[in-house]
Amino acid sequence: MKKKHILIGALIPLAIILASCGGPQQTSSTTPPTSESTTSVAEDAIKDLEITSMPSKTEYKEGEEFKTAGLKFNIIYESGEVETGLTGADLDSYSPRGPLTTDVTHITITIDGFSKDIPITVTPKTLQGVEITREPDVKTYELGDSFDLTGLTVQATYEEGVEPNETKYVVTDKDGNVYEQGKVLDVTGEIELTVSVTSNGVTKTDTFTITVYSGITVQVENVYDPESGDPAPTDQSYTVISGNSMDLEFNDDNSKTHLKQDSTFTGEGYLGDVNVGMKIEFYIYSSADMENADIVLIASSTKTLDSEQKMDDMNVNKIFKMYFGEDNEEIWLSDDLIIQGKEYPPTGSATTKWTNWVEVPLGQMDIKQGYNKITLETIGAQAGSDNYPRTPNIDKLEIRSSSKAEESGDFVTGVNVTSHPSKLTYNPGDVFDPTGLKFDVTYRNGYDEDKGLGPDAEYLSWTPDGPLGYNDTEITFTYKNYSWKETIEMVLPDIQSVELTSLPSITNYTKGTALNLGGLVVKATYENGYVDENAKNYSIKDEFGNVYEDGDLLDKDYSKSSVTFYVEIVTGDVSKQASFVLNISTGIEVEAEHVYEEGVTGPTESYTKITTDGDGARIKTNANKQTAVENIKKGNIIDFFVYSDSEVNDATLVLVASSINRVQGSTETKDTKFNDIFSLKVDDQAVSVGDDVMVKGRTGQNGESIWFLWTESVITSVNLKKGYNKISLECTGYITDFDGSQRAANVDKIKIQF
Repeated sequence: MKKKHILIGALIPLAIILASCGGPQQTSSTTPPTSESTTSVAEDAIKDLEITSMPSKTEYKEGEEFKTAGLKFNIIYESGEVETGLTGADLDSYSPRGPLTTDVTHITITIDGFSKDIPITVTPKTLQGVEITREPDVKTYELGDSFDLTGLTVQATYEEGVEPNETKYVVTDKDGNVYEQGKVLDVTGEIELTVSVTSNGVTKTDTFTITVYSGITVQVENVYDPESGDPAPTDQSYTVISGNSMDLEFNDDNSKTHLKQDSTFTGEGYLGDVNVGMKIEFYIYSSADMENADIVLIASSTKTLDSEQKMDDMNVNKIFKMYFGEDNEEIWLSDDLIIQGKEYPPTGSATTKWTNWVEVPLGQMDIKQGYNKITLETIGAQAGSDNYPRTPNIDKLEIRSSSKAEESGDFVTGVNVTSHPSKLTYNPGDVFDPTGLKFDVTYRNGYDEDKGLGPDAEYLSWTPDGPLGYNDTEITFTYKNYSWKETIEMVLPDIQSVELTSLPSITNYTKGTALNLGGLVVKATYENGYVDENAKNYSIKDEFGNVYEDGDLLDKDYSKSSVTFYVEIVTGDVSKQASFVLNISTGIEVEAEHVYEEGVTGPTESYTKITTDGDGARIKTNANKQTAVENIKKGNIIDFFVYSDSEVNDATLVLVASSINRVQGSTETKDTKFNDIFSLKVDDQAVSVGDDVMVKGRTGQNGESIWFLWTESVITSVNLKKGYNKISLECTGYITDFDGSQRAANVDKIKIQF
């Protein structure tokens, strides 16, 4: 341990001590002691630190931290006294601390104010690769802007490990010019930049591209308050913000502004907390005309998707309406125009997930000299994983001069309907009549002479343009490149008849299973002569009055196994019906996807075990949440373990499957002979199946997946013992599809009915 330093006073004569303590008083002629005898002796100083054992480790790789383990030393004092056996734990400090860099050649240890250097060696790490895992948030600039590396994340892979956020990189262009944070960009065009990391003589690189353009930037925070009484700017771009129940507080360069408009700035330099009803008017000042300028919004999605640690995409036209000019001419925004949701920034980044800025191209238009107004009106919000309705955060609007020649001035940017069609109410079977439609057209190049156009306009079309169906409630108009919709009302005439042109493919059920209306096609004929070949406006009920929808459980206590179901269409006071019969019996169903895995304690109810010989069968769920075994190949086995509470003789074995023997160019499949693709075993004993047993084909209706067109096939009769019975389907062959694929069938389940 460190030496204890004690200040020692001079000896004091005993007589004086006694006198001070009240002892006998004596007269003395002795000379009083000198001042030297009453002064403290100076502390013993350290002369040197003698290293008796160097630290166990004196050679380090860049990024490692120094360890004092193994260090032993003695303290030699000026007085000659030596204090021995001290270790790193006795030090007051050492430096440098933290990750070591290659320029460090020694560690300085310090105790009681005395320091000594211990030589060490720090060698560079061995670099193996560099990857940009996140590009900078800003990659598009106006000429004269400052370069911004915020958001850039570089991952360096070393022989010693991976550094996910390497900061020792250099950014250069093809000419070797260095691009540092804040560099003024003075060249236009696309510039490919190289990120380089060098270590131990090895350099690795990755690239990203920025674009520098000539144009105009309108910062959303450059707000002019019309109610302030101050004059509006006359030669610079600005915004006017108005809306619902919001306070505007914005800090910029340590100045604080509060405007009368009810709007909210969040943070510095962007607009957040945008509510429905709020308007952002961008007043764009241009010193010259700009043809076909690109209009780009810089915004950030706020729709959280925490499960994937990212923001979700937001549809622009679900959130904003856009207008151009002082007369607020609406600009069409397409469904595929999105604000991209980016991944959450890494921890410690200067960026937050709320300012993951992305570019949103809103289209092209001509900008005239002077002021041009573009308005965004908030019409909706979207909720993410936090279930909170959100709107994007907005940073700025950019107007970029465009050299695109592929889109001529004939490009339509808006249509203003001045008169709607006279007839908007129809019966099924009627043909839409556009009489009365009048509209004006706006073009990108500013041409505005196409006004008062009507149904006979050369480039106008609409759909549907034939007999209207029951579900046709909108007419879509298209003029050149631009589309818009008109709502119509469909009124049904009295129903005349209902006919089933195709019965449900599944007609045999065990009690308690789900109704499957796949394959059912309903034909409805109305009094005005309109025929709907695939009607959907029907209801289903059984002969006892129970109402069903597709997927409802057939769990009623029926008094018989054969039950009639009615398909009914009602219009006004008139109803018509057609019927089909389902057989609902006692039995067992084993779903193919109820899979038991080896090594897991088996269930006490029916299940399956699927054996694949390498590549092959798999459980697959489609978009309609139907699950089955598909991709079955020769050698694959599906073992159905059927659990029965009692012995059952002569039960009917039914296979529910989908033929995938496709008909080219259609949604139809052909029958497939069971014996061509499967063999059957019951408790490992082969069972003969007649050559007339088919996995039946079907024609898909209304978006049904061709791979899930279920049909049922009565295979044979089986006897069940009490407990588990194994029924095995082995794929023994295949059919060759029209595209050359070798296919068997997709399997849903088996039924044992008794």
